[in-house]
Amino acid sequence: MTSSTDGLGRSQRLHHGHLQRPPTASTPLWTHLLRPSNPTPSSLTDLAAMAPPLAPLDKNATSMRVLLHDTQANFEKFSTHVENLLDGIKETKQQIMTTNSLFERDRESLMGDIIDLGVYRKKRCFSEAI
Repeated sequence: MTSSTDGLGRSQRLHHGHLQRPPTASTPLWTHLLRPSNPTPSSLTDLAAMAPPLAPLDKNATSMRVLLHDTQANFEKFSTHVENLLDGIKETKQQIMTTNSLFERDRESLMGDIIDLGVYRKKRCFSEAI
């Protein structure tokens, strides 16, 4: 890495044959770090410029955090609805199984009654024939 000066007397660093640019003041951190080391405010406007910003500067990241928070809240609400739905399905399945067993029991009882009635008629007819 070598150093050179431009026509205005400013120092420039060369890195692998290319000019290396200093970091830009795109974030509050870099703004604070790139300030001169002698930050004594001479007026009220200088003092206001040194104060941290009142609103977030990174509006996209703030919007993304708000969006993620809203998405998480909606997902939790959706999960609660799904859990309630699955509990309802489980209860319905148990009720269907109970109903099926009751129908099967009634059908067996009805078939037994029909068979008993048939046997009784057959015996009665047979005894009348004698």
